[in-house]
Amino acid sequence: ERYTKPIGKPYFDGHLYLWRYKEKDICLAILTADCAPIFLFDSNNHIICAIHAGWKGCLNNIVSVGIKKIFEISKNSNDIIAIIGPC
Repeated sequence: ERYTKPIGKPYFDGHLYLWRYKEKDICLAILTADCAPIFLFDSNNHIICAIHAGWKGCLNNIVSVGIKKIFEISKNSNDIIAIIGPC
C-alpha cells in the first residue's frame, strides 16, 4: 500500500482536515452516517480539504472555514473544486 505524506503540518479540528500533497493518483475517503462528506480540492496548489459536515458544522459554515484555510496556505487559489457526497 502507498500512503501520501503531507507537505508541512496538516490542519485538523475534528471535522475539517486540510493538507498539501505531492503525489498524484491518491484515493481519499470520509466515513459518515447522516452527515455530508465534502472535499475541496485545489489541483494547482496541491491542497485537499476533507470535511465531515454535520448539522452543527453546516450551521457554523464549515465549508467557508475550509475555503479560508485553503486561502491561508495559497493566496492564488482560483480553481477550487468542491465534491459533495451522499448523506
